[in-house]
Amino acid sequence: MSLALVGAASLTAIGVAAPAQSAAATPPVAVTISAKRVVTMPTVIQPGVNTFSVTSAAKKGSAFQLVRPAAGYTPAEAARDIEKGLDGNNIKALKRFEANITLLGGMQADDTADILVVDLDLGSYWAVDTNTNDAAKFFAFTVDGVDTGNVMPQADARIKARLDTSWARKPASIPHKGLMQFTNAATNNHFIIMAKLKKGMTYADFKTWVKSIQSGPGGPPPVNFDIGIDSGVLSPGYSAEFRYNLPKGKYVMLCFWPDASMGGMPHVFMGMHRVITLK
Repeated sequence: MSLALVGAASLTAIGVAAPAQSAAATPPVAVTISAKRVVTMPTVIQPGVNTFSVTSAAKKGSAFQLVRPAAGYTPAEAARDIEKGLDGNNIKALKRFEANITLLGGMQADDTADILVVDLDLGSYWAVDTNTNDAAKFFAFTVDGVDTGNVMPQADARIKARLDTSWARKPASIPHKGLMQFTNAATNNHFIIMAKLKKGMTYADFKTWVKSIQSGPGGPPPVNFDIGIDSGVLSPGYSAEFRYNLPKGKYVMLCFWPDASMGGMPHVFMGMHRVITLK
């Protein structure tokens, strides 16, 4: 189980062309992830708005995630807390991880260029493929120097997490492809999983299924987890943008992040799901 995939199947986000930049803007940060999930990118990048262009040679793709650790918190400590807290439901470890890590977004990456746009402050960061929990593969980089001068590109779709465990009710529909802006205006960590409803299935079927799996296997899901997106994780107060391209139709949007205040219960079981139409 990986950080970005707690309680959920791996989903695929399809990257397309990078957002347009002005002639004076700083070019994208090139990131490659090897078949063994080793991240390669510059060790120093400029502060401000940065576009990360990510490709992965890993067999089943990668889950690229940007992280800012607290001073003194090491990759080995983070990997331990992920194993015990996120994968093992040790609430003390989960709370320690959340207290020492700021999660700045990410997305699925494959052998085509996948795009993530974030606004970074000065400081020390890690870039990781969360499909591995090998501390030696947490790539450390520094944000330093002159501001990039870039601005956040105009988003085609905007999704917001609000309160503790709910999505904003609007928009009811978004374009089926483009640039998505994800904002976490809640007080907990969140990430977007968006999965397409199977033919003949409804949102009511999904709600029934969620209730059933809380007490047992629950049967096959009414959504196809192979058709959708996984945004990576955002800490409260942050936003990120990423490219997506999905078939038109009805999807269910949900979050599986474990809630430490509720004994590690995934947010989806606390009602953090809603239907959305992609046109």
